Amino acid sequence: MNCRVIFRGGTGEFFSKGQLLPSSNGFLLKYTLDGDSCELCVEGKTIRQTREGSVNIQMSFTQNEQSLCHIRDGELSGSFPVFTYFLSSSVNEKGAKVKLEYECADEKITLEVIAEVL
Repeated sequence: MNCRVIFRGGTGEFFSKGQLLPSSNGFLLKYTLDGDSCELCVEGKTIRQTREGSVNIQMSFTQNEQSLCHIRDGELSGSFPVFTYFLSSSVNEKGAKVKLEYECADEKITLEVIAEVL
């Protein structure tokens, strides 16, 4: 399903276009960000985020657990820990929503991603 993707967080609000693909235990949201291909995959109680292009990122989130963020930007690459304080997700015929609160690089981040079916 084609959708409008809304991102809300500490840096404000921005938009993209994407594709929402519901599944039996979550959904896959494909979108572009600054020309890079991105995916947000919700499977049960875990969320995976990937970005491929000029910047490559792989992150996963599970509430009250620590994971690693892997990033490559040009010739620079590395990993750092991510701790997820809270996550929730929902999907229906009108769209999907994800709320995340996590900490990485000593910064606490609150992010909401909304996919509105067009």
